[in-house]
Amino acid sequence: MATKKKGEIRLTSTIDMGEFEVKKLSGTTKKRGYLTFFTDELVLTGLKAVSTTGLKAVKITKGKLAGRTIYSAIDDTAATGRHFKWLYQQKAATGTGEKRQAAKFDSVQVYFPSWMTTKQIMSWTEKVPKKPNFVVTDLKTRIRPLRSKGGGVA
Repeated sequence: MATKKKGEIRLTSTIDMGEFEVKKLSGTTKKRGYLTFFTDELVLTGLKAVSTTGLKAVKITKGKLAGRTIYSAIDDTAATGRHFKWLYQQKAATGTGEKRQAAKFDSVQVYFPSWMTTKQIMSWTEKVPKKPNFVVTDLKTRIRPLRSKGGGVA
C-alpha cells in the first residue's frame, strides 16, 4: 500500500469514466465523468490515467515559515466529490478463536463526481480491470461488488 511519507507530495491522476445519464427536472442529459486517484495507487486498480494533475505553489508570507514555498497537488474532485474507498485483500484471515488474525486490506481512496448515483458508481466499479474485494461508500457501508463479467447491478 502506498502511504504518504513526511514531506512527500502525492500526485493525483484523472481517469475518464465515459458518459453517464443525469436526470434533471428539465429532462435527461449526458455528462462525462472523471475520477481522481493518487498516481501511485493506479497499479492496484489496473486503470489508465488520462492526465496527471500538476502542483500548485503557495508562498508563505507570515509566521515562522515566512519566505518558504509549499507545493501541493491540485485535486479536482477530492473537495467536492463523493469519497469512496476500494479495499483490495492483501492477506486472508487465518486461525480460529483467540489465535484468529483478521484479513489485511490495501485501501485506495476514490473520489467520484457528486452528481453520480450510487447505482452508477457501483456498475462502473464492476467494470474496473482489477475489481476491489469491498467498496466502502461515502455513508461507510461495505459492499462486495459482483464478480460477473457483464458488470451491472443486480
